Amino acid sequence: MRLNMVHLLKKVCFLIAFHALPIAGMAQSFEIFAPLYQQGQYQMFARLQIDFENGECSITEDYGDQMEKTHSGIGFCPTGELYSLGLWNSPSAGILYIFDPDLGEFEYVTDAFYQHYQNTNIRLSAIACVDGIIYSYEHPNLWKFSLTTEELTVVGNLTQFYQHGTDLGVLSNEMIFTTNSQAPSYLQGIYEFDALNLSNSERIFPYPQSNWAEFSSQTVGGTPICNTVFAIRQHPLFGDNKGAIYNVDNHSYSLVCDMPQYQIHKRTSSAEHSSIEDCLAIIDLDVVNVSGAGGYDYLHDEIYTCLTEDGLPIAAEKIFIATDETIQEMNVEILSPLVGNPL
Repeated sequence: MRLNMVHLLKKVCFLIAFHALPIAGMAQSFEIFAPLYQQGQYQMFARLQIDFENGECSITEDYGDQMEKTHSGIGFCPTGELYSLGLWNSPSAGILYIFDPDLGEFEYVTDAFYQHYQNTNIRLSAIACVDGIIYSYEHPNLWKFSLTTEELTVVGNLTQFYQHGTDLGVLSNEMIFTTNSQAPSYLQGIYEFDALNLSNSERIFPYPQSNWAEFSSQTVGGTPICNTVFAIRQHPLFGDNKGAIYNVDNHSYSLVCDMPQYQIHKRTSSAEHSSIEDCLAIIDLDVVNVSGAGGYDYLHDEIYTCLTEDGLPIAAEKIFIATDETIQEMNVEILSPLVGNPL
C-alpha cells in the first residue's frame, strides 16, 4: 500500500508549527451509536460524532428512551444494517430488530433469541456481526446466529480470558472483546477471537500492567484509521472518560477527546467494517499535546532560519503512527518564506 503523508511547515509570528495530515480526501471523523446511562439509569439511545482530528466527541442525535429495544445489544453488519436485541423482561425480550438511523424506527426481524431462551437456554446479549453471522455472548459461552437459517449454535467457552460481558466489537472482519476487572494485570487488554478455537484467541492490545485500569474499556471497535480501535476509558475508579484510539499493531495510543458525561457500556459503528485497503493512515506528532498545537500537530517556540545550525525538533517524544506499513513517500510543503539569507 502506498502512503502519501503530507507534512506542512508553517511559520506563525515567531512560532513554527509542524503538521501531519492524513491522506487527502479521507474521512476525518466517524459515528458511533450507543445507549447512554447516568448513575445506572438509561437516558437515551444516541448517535455520536467522533472527530479525531479536532479532538471533539459529541452527541449529534437523541433518539429518546429506546431501552426496551437496545439494552441487550447493538451491532452493525458489514452490509450496513444496525441490529439491536430487545431487553429481557420486557415485551421486546429476545427480539432482534433492525434500526434505521435516518427514520429513528425499529423493524422486527425475528424472535429466535427468545425461542432459544424458552428452550431452557441462557438469555443472550452483547451482539456483533461478521459475514452474515451475529455473535452473542452471555457468561460463559459465545454463541453464533445465522441470519440466513436463523439457527443459534454455541461456539465455545471464554472463561479463561475473563471476557467483559457487556459488549463485543469488530476490527478488520474479526471479532474482538475486552477483559473484565477480575482479570490479572498480566492478562488485561483487548483480544481477538479465534472462532474456530476460542482457546487460541489472541491479545492484540495489552494494557500496561502498572496502570491497566486507566486503559480499561467495556466497549471497543474498529475505526477508519489503520490497525486501530476506539475505546472509551470509563473504569469506575480510574477511568478518565476519554475517547481514545489504540493501535493494535504497535500498541501505541492517542487520546482523542473528552466523552459526554454518560456511561457507555455498548457502542457500535459502521466504521468497524472499514476496508483494510481503504483505511486512513495518520501520524500524530504530539500524542499527549505537550506543545499545545492540538490535532496531529507539533508546535515549536523557536524560529527556524537558514542560519539555524542544529535544526529544530519536528515532533514530541511521544508520537502515534496509525499504520504498520512502510512509509514509502513523504512530501514536505513550506507554506511561508524562510527567514534569513541563503547560505
